[in-house]
Amino acid sequence: MTEKEKMISGKLYNPLDKRLMLDRLRARLLADKYNRTRAYALRKRQRIIKALFPAGGADPFFEPTIHVEYGYNVTFGKNFYMNFDCQLLDVAPIKIGDDVMFGPRVVVATPCHPLVAEERFRTFTKTANTTGNMQNRWKSATMCGLRRMSQYAAG
Repeated sequence: MTEKEKMISGKLYNPLDKRLMLDRLRARLLADKYNRTRAYALRKRQRIIKALFPAGGADPFFEPTIHVEYGYNVTFGKNFYMNFDCQLLDVAPIKIGDDVMFGPRVVVATPCHPLVAEERFRTFTKTANTTGNMQNRWKSATMCGLRRMSQYAAG
């Protein structure tokens, strides 16, 4: 099993794996490119978003700045809106359904580090948890979503 497969399945994995480091670099370069675009460059922004989030739905709208760990573990449906300064730490799959809006500075974080100190110090590994499926939601400003974001009420 590769480190990427371990990571996505929620098993302990090594984030310093060369493939994962290259994947993170690619995602950060695309996010940086997006964050430097002009507000009027909508077509350019859409191309970058499609490259960064290949499993994303049609016509999302992202305000800069965006920060992402990999991008390929994020799916979103139609009518997805992400306000300013959001972070999607997609070590495990982040599933965002239709009609979801994120306020400014929302963080969806799936990484988990070992809770037992000896495990943390012995190996540089971590695990991840999926977010579940978010549909018809509004995530307010400066909200940090850990693990199951689907627990928040619709509307």
